[in-house]
Amino acid sequence: ISAGDSDTYHESSKRNCADTAITRFAYLNQMTLNEYKRGQGIGSHVDTKTAFDDGLISVSLGADSVMEFREQTSGIRKLVHLPPRSMLLMSGPARYSWEHMIVSRGTDLVNNRLIPRQTRISLTLRTGITLPYEENTVKPLDLVQSRD
Repeated sequence: ISAGDSDTYHESSKRNCADTAITRFAYLNQMTLNEYKRGQGIGSHVDTKTAFDDGLISVSLGADSVMEFREQTSGIRKLVHLPPRSMLLMSGPARYSWEHMIVSRGTDLVNNRLIPRQTRISLTLRTGITLPYEENTVKPLDLVQSRD
């Protein structure tokens, strides 16, 4: 792409991302709020196809963290910095072919800078799979609340 074409390319990319997001995340019906204390992580996992449809949005609030992705067959590893107020969109292979986790530790190294972990709030939005309830409708998911 030449320098003169870059604005057109970026605008086209934005439109394609927006179109994909609108279709992929059109039926979000579940949100999970988690609080991760200093040093807490998320165990390594691959999302299940039987409980949730494709497409997940995660919003990180409060503090930095680093999410690790590991491709199951090749073992390729990628680290993704999640700064405060960031949004992560995951779908397709990112959810179902790559293990993802946040390692439990007190600090993260980002761009050669050591960042101490603090409390992080995560809002995760996704589409729970529901069964047909009546003709052309679905039964709403039950509201579930938990407290420590």
